Amino acid sequence: MRTPARTLTAALILTAVVGCSAEQEAGSAGSRTSGPPTAAATKNAAEKYRPQRLPLPIYDYKFTPEENAVVDRATDIAMSSCMSRYGYSLKTTEPTITLGDRRYGVIDLYAARQYGYHVVTRGASSDVQNRRFSEDEASAMTGGLFLDAVTGEFHAIPGYSGPVTELNGERVPKGGCSAEARRELLGRESLRTHADIVSDIDTTSFARSQKVPVVAKALAEWSVCMKSEGYSYATPLESISAVNLDEPGADKSEVRLATADVECKKKVGLVKIWSAAEAEIQGEMILASRQPLQQQKQDNDTTLRNARSLIAAHPDS
Repeated sequence: MRTPARTLTAALILTAVVGCSAEQEAGSAGSRTSGPPTAAATKNAAEKYRPQRLPLPIYDYKFTPEENAVVDRATDIAMSSCMSRYGYSLKTTEPTITLGDRRYGVIDLYAARQYGYHVVTRGASSDVQNRRFSEDEASAMTGGLFLDAVTGEFHAIPGYSGPVTELNGERVPKGGCSAEARRELLGRESLRTHADIVSDIDTTSFARSQKVPVVAKALAEWSVCMKSEGYSYATPLESISAVNLDEPGADKSEVRLATADVECKKKVGLVKIWSAAEAEIQGEMILASRQPLQQQKQDNDTTLRNARSLIAAHPDS
């Protein structure tokens, strides 16, 4: 059962069904970025840009941006097949890939000089992400249910009094087409994962690392360096907050600020010091949760393997 005239966006539907995601860089400076695709979202940028990925152990339990794109594409294919049973067409698109590790903000000069603090991306536009679905399309995609990925249990989405079990004369799987796609990729009925543990380590280690004495010292040295360039910021997160990331691209002042930021990081060795300290914290946290993290890694491997097989079986999708 559902309320009339209900519409949802693609982003909201995927959030409702997927729940918390361990693939995002939780707690990082890069997670502050938002808004429309930037001028950096071009194949030309992707060809020239060779981004650095930080050597953090928690990344072993997360998809890379490129792997995320594979899973996203396979999910689109599986959902499109499911939606067609109810007479709806779901257009598959090239997934968006975020290029470059923004955990500590921008960390390489090429990106800073070309795009300032704006994220370099390749793939679909926000028009696809913001597409609105009709009441029945939303019901087919979600089954009127929200997935708690920690427990594997479903809950009614606000506006629905219960699960949608039938639509256009066809049975609706529990959690709709989105959940069916996840089951296909995971290779099992249960959708419970340990993504929350990955996310907690990812977020907690980032916060704790800033309090490590050597990191705090390096941050202070970075701040002094920035002051010599005419800027007054205590941390790289503050400098990011000074620009408007909702603009479609960086202006000259943003580029100058981002370039000074990266040059000062390199001068004081901030990224190397910070990542080493955080890696040590993550290592201790990973040891304390070894078994569930190993299961999460197996789930990721299974999902990626099934995703690649699905894409290979649908070359025209």
